[in-house]
Amino acid sequence: MRRTRPRVPAVAPLLCALVLNLSAVFFALDVGAARSPHYGGELRVGVLSLPQDAAPDRPSASSTLLDTLVHDTLVSVEASGAVVPRLATSLHSAANGREWKLGLSPWARFPSGEPVGASDAIRALQRFLRSDSSAAAAFAERLEGGVDYRSGAASNAIGLASPTPGSLQLRLIRPFHHALAPLASAGSAVTDARGRGCGPFIPVLALPGERFDLVGFGQHWRGRPYLTRVRLQRVAPHRAVLGVDDLDIVPGSGTLSRAAQTLLLRLDTTRPPFDSWQARQLVSHSIDRPLLAAHVWPEIIPTTSLLLPETTLQTSAPLETRLSGGLLLEVGSGIPHAAGQRVMAHLSNLGLQVRIGEPGPPHIRLQLWTPEVPERGLAVRELAALAPAPAAAQRAIRASEQSADPSQWSAHLDAALAALEDHASLIALARVPVTFAVRRSVHGAQLDLAGRLLLEDVWVDP
Repeated sequence: MRRTRPRVPAVAPLLCALVLNLSAVFFALDVGAARSPHYGGELRVGVLSLPQDAAPDRPSASSTLLDTLVHDTLVSVEASGAVVPRLATSLHSAANGREWKLGLSPWARFPSGEPVGASDAIRALQRFLRSDSSAAAAFAERLEGGVDYRSGAASNAIGLASPTPGSLQLRLIRPFHHALAPLASAGSAVTDARGRGCGPFIPVLALPGERFDLVGFGQHWRGRPYLTRVRLQRVAPHRAVLGVDDLDIVPGSGTLSRAAQTLLLRLDTTRPPFDSWQARQLVSHSIDRPLLAAHVWPEIIPTTSLLLPETTLQTSAPLETRLSGGLLLEVGSGIPHAAGQRVMAHLSNLGLQVRIGEPGPPHIRLQLWTPEVPERGLAVRELAALAPAPAAAQRAIRASEQSADPSQWSAHLDAALAALEDHASLIALARVPVTFAVRRSVHGAQLDLAGRLLLEDVWVDP
């Protein structure tokens, strides 16, 4: 059944007059009825970066919010890891899980008014298969003929078919646990032949990298958004403050928060000293994670775990071994300067001469990481691709892909994570929340599992 947003009922003129006459009394008594959502209004959102265009792409710091507004995917992933329908209103498996039939929403439309059909979904998945995406690589390995199509060795993916204009059929090489999870990636969003999405908002003005203006899509398959207009504009970090430039939502400390990012150190294992396992372990044990949280980034949660669930954080015993050599540290975007300095000080205490921001391939990268798709199996694959993974982790990941049994699948992923953490080419330092400050006049803003801001059901006070 189509889910629509509730509409505020019309009120007779006499009742309106009565409400207006009594409003002053209620205000004086500080008594008010619960406010109801209503249509109309504009929302201005400040962001630290914006993409050059609204094309669906692999999620990044610059594209993630725009993706949620303009585009939509066939499925989404819940907190449990379960795959649930979105544009695909039904998911039916056959042949013991090797075949899947996805029924498309009959109400889904593009801004042109054309219905979203199976040909659009197939074109989107073909684009996705050849994209630079960890989830796309996983999908290609699951889909019959997907690997050949992704590599360019085949002109079509034989596992993609359209039995009817309103349905899509996928043939997999074997049953998989959470088989359709890769299709929750923003990179698989369904677009028309011109690349336009079928999300809740339509771009009407674009200043690449600086500003996007969007209007609510009245024919959206879940119903018209409450907001009439949304403006996304890039702001410098020091200007990300509510009220500045009439901003209603800004990134930074606020009431809207979800721990969706991991602060990672990536060590180059191809060059000394980190070609040595002992050296990598030394770095991992030398970082005082609680100190980093307490004095540099108060909102973060210290951790040694690459993924949830967290392990108990224990204070490491002092290590006597010292390293030597000059190293280059690269600090990723969105990380406070003080955090980079604190990490550099820890490494310097080990005897390493560390420099930040100089040209050349870095020995160490400090970065924020968010899974492309918040599903455990795909997240572990993505972590293994960030740095050279040990053979034990690769074997465990392959074993998880071979198992459709949930308990065996989970056990193999636990083994893969343990091997990655022991290898220490990736070192988890902290869980970092994505936070936004929101004006009190704005209602209904949420963050999804990946920390993406959801504005589809937002409404504002008149």
